Amino acid sequence: MFRAVKLSHLRPNNLFLSERKVRSIQDVWKNGKPEMLPPILVTEIEGELSLIDGHSRAFVAWENGAASIRCEFSPLESIEGNPSVYKKIRSLALAQGIRTIGDLDQKILPDSEYRERWIRFCEGLNSTD
Repeated sequence: MFRAVKLSHLRPNNLFLSERKVRSIQDVWKNGKPEMLPPILVTEIEGELSLIDGHSRAFVAWENGAASIRCEFSPLESIEGNPSVYKKIRSLALAQGIRTIGDLDQKILPDSEYRERWIRFCEGLNSTD
């Protein structure tokens, strides 16, 4: 079941955004069809709503002045992947001052740099846990 969640209540679980993804979602908004985007995936980590999937969608919604976004909530244990990796990324994001989706404003990377800095980083986390 989907529900709306306030963007201000979400804690990002990501350190960077892909410029390519952000631009493609900006195009959807420019065409007036943000409701066509899939809901974001949210879970609870340490008592807060943590954004697991859909950072670019949430960022563009924030950029366009939206107060809330449609989400799917799942318990952390039911989300694909290692829960300890999600918790570690959340801690790293908080340590880097990433507390709101707007904090990713200066963390948008060209696709090749995004793959190098974020995707490889995540792959490394998954291989060690």
